[in-house]
Amino acid sequence: MKRRIVLACFSLLLPAALFGQSVFLDPGIPDNESLVYTATRDKETYRLTQRTRKGSVDGRPVYEVSIESPRENSTVTLAAGTMGVLRSWARRIHPDLVTETETKILKNEIRDKPGEATLVDFNGLTAILRGFPFGVVSSIKLKTGQESGFALTLAQTRETDIKTAAGVIRCCELELGMEGFFGAFMPKTRFWYEKASPHRLVRYEGNTGGPGSPRYIIELAGSGAN
Repeated sequence: MKRRIVLACFSLLLPAALFGQSVFLDPGIPDNESLVYTATRDKETYRLTQRTRKGSVDGRPVYEVSIESPRENSTVTLAAGTMGVLRSWARRIHPDLVTETETKILKNEIRDKPGEATLVDFNGLTAILRGFPFGVVSSIKLKTGQESGFALTLAQTRETDIKTAAGVIRCCELELGMEGFFGAFMPKTRFWYEKASPHRLVRYEGNTGGPGSPRYIIELAGSGAN
């Protein structure tokens, strides 16, 4: 029998102002964008759909991004100007475990240094990184919201053409890795984003956990309006 763990809604201090300065930029995602991916987790392959709708919070523009797949259902609200998380919810289904998490930003006092950004959580990360300042900076230091959090480096490594079911797409490759001594032992995560705006995610390669955990790969299969 599956176990079910529910993590209640909690508050975090958001690193940058909800609608203030940010190292990330508005990628200009169109309203009602729908992207379809082929996802492979270990030996399992399934369809993943990501939909984005435009909205507003306190009169400011936001993106409402949702993901649907047999393994995950999630929503995240991002401030369009900064790609900062305002709230998120995720339900993930594993063979013997179902988890549900929710994050809502209630207070914001932390300010990032230039070239740095702090993640509230990793839900919606692939959508947030569409706001990477491609061609402007080569790398960004990412920190977690907790005081005991670790630091990551997100670097743009190269441009390359990726052949997918949706065609051949010119992409910018991003590599995410942990800083410090332990970073040498942790697997890298790689993202390929379309070079042209709105910087659709074209391919993702990473692990489901630490060293030795199953690989997780998603690749763009198609797109269209909802």
